[in-house]
Amino acid sequence: MRFSLGLGEDSSTHRPVEHLVALRAIPNPLVFRPADAMETFEAWDRAGRNRDRPSILCLSRQALPAFRNEHVGMNKVSLGSYIALQPDRARDVTIIATGSGLALAL
Repeated sequence: MRFSLGLGEDSSTHRPVEHLVALRAIPNPLVFRPADAMETFEAWDRAGRNRDRPSILCLSRQALPAFRNEHVGMNKVSLGSYIALQPDRARDVTIIATGSGLALAL
């Protein structure tokens, strides 16, 4: 089940999560849903370096807080997924989130 917890400022007609399912069903394109400015930069960088496939950046209209402030020497978005927050002790649950949902998950 996919759903959007944060709606656009102007109504429930802007639900990019439902469009993501359709975009990811199309064979071949790279689909990015960045969670903050650093991920947007990295997605743009990855899309610009890609010459073999079309790229789609699904950006939020919401004001999203930064959770990564520095470039760590590698493009984490190009990994496809990564751990945004590693707890100090053993986990009881794993939360998976993308885009604007990551701020809420963190």
